[in-house]
Amino acid sequence: MPFVYAPPYEGGGRAPGVYFLGETPDRQLAPGIERLAGPRRARRWYLLGNDYVWPRLVHASARRRLRAAGATVVGECFVRYGEAASRLGRVADARPDAILLTLIGSDLVAFNRAFTSSGLRAARLCGALEEHGLLGIGGDATGELYASMGYFRDLPTPASLDFSQRYAARFGEDAPMLNAHGHGCYEAVAMLAALCARAGSLAVPELDAVADGTTITSARGTLTLLDRQVRQPVHLGRADGLDFFLEKPFQ
Repeated sequence: MPFVYAPPYEGGGRAPGVYFLGETPDRQLAPGIERLAGPRRARRWYLLGNDYVWPRLVHASARRRLRAAGATVVGECFVRYGEAASRLGRVADARPDAILLTLIGSDLVAFNRAFTSSGLRAARLCGALEEHGLLGIGGDATGELYASMGYFRDLPTPASLDFSQRYAARFGEDAPMLNAHGHGCYEAVAMLAALCARAGSLAVPELDAVADGTTITSARGTLTLLDRQVRQPVHLGRADGLDFFLEKPFQ
């Protein structure tokens, strides 16, 4: 059965019939670590994530990048779902300059709420924060909360603006906010349709045979499969209230 996987993922995944549209850890982390360990001079890092494969492999990639940037990991913790906010004291005791958060869903929201309420100061770099998550946090005015994603609602590109206009025209002003996770689902359906149209079949061998070069257009622009993956710019967003201010993309 074909499987088109949309969100950021841990890399690898060479199984037949599996196609990846999201960012691998090295690509996803690059803009945030370059910004924070460079101009921001964040030298002491804490890594906090939920306890499953994606955070563990993202942290392994982060350690390599941080070491190359002259930064040090002063602590690391993997938590069961629902326990992230309870680790705030442990994080604070490590006195980090920056925190890499590979938490998801309500854990990511709860930790950021607790962090802001505590009065602690450190940059936070998130691998799964999008517009709905920022709204759930209640926004952020510290200037120190960052998200690294392949898509943000306010990308100032012709493809993104056209997509936003078509979305609003079809679903109205009260439609859910565009965001990376929802948009990824849209891309996955569109890519599966393009693969099936090109192969004339849903059978995995036929799809794999035509996968390279299969192309769709989304709010990110043109996405083309190569070795059953796509390679697109990664954007670093800094929370500014309830919105993201976008830094220069990492190609």
